[in-house]
Amino acid sequence: MDGVGKTLLATLVETEVNRKGYNVVWVTISQKFNISKLQDDIAKRIGVKLDEKDENIRVDKLYSTQKEKVVLILDDVWRYIDFQKAGIQPRTNGIKLILTTRLKHVCQQMDFVPNHMLPIMPLNSYDGDG
Repeated sequence: MDGVGKTLLATLVETEVNRKGYNVVWVTISQKFNISKLQDDIAKRIGVKLDEKDENIRVDKLYSTQKEKVVLILDDVWRYIDFQKAGIQPRTNGIKLILTTRLKHVCQQMDFVPNHMLPIMPLNSYDGDG
């Protein structure tokens, strides 16, 4: 649901992990997502130039620059992201991944563990009964 605080919660996490010495890479995905744009956004935030057009070379370059103690926040995800094609290796090199989405099936498609998902529900307006 829109406006329940997903991005705000991710911002609070960003502040805390920055304080603990982690590097945070924040990328807003939105509905007009494509792999090339995601690669460019990540590269820009980590200070890497991706001049190549070949997807495999771009992936290799992103893989080689990823280090431990990095938290990657993917905000406003609307559909499945193939992490391998994007050049993201959260399970291999210790990168922590936070994803915000309105769609539970998106997390399920990307094999997020259900007990690692934090559902955020809108607050009901106060009706004066209690």
